[in-house]
Amino acid sequence: MTRPGGGAPPIHHAARSDAAGLPGARSSDITRRYVAAYFDLHLRKQAPALLDKPSTRSPEVKHCPVETKTCQ
Repeated sequence: MTRPGGGAPPIHHAARSDAAGLPGARSSDITRRYVAAYFDLHLRKQAPALLDKPSTRSPEVKHCPVETKTCQ
């Protein structure tokens, strides 16, 4: 669907869900925290605990250690 002026209609993330059924705001929050942890690890050389093991704050996220090549 396009708008009269052209282009796609705006997406309202707070009201939408992704394929896993997560609300947009929740998905954005999880993504923001994991991206920040990744950059802390690789740019600031700080080892955030978020990347070490499954998080109780984000049970939707699967933790896949490289050593075992399996997801928890």
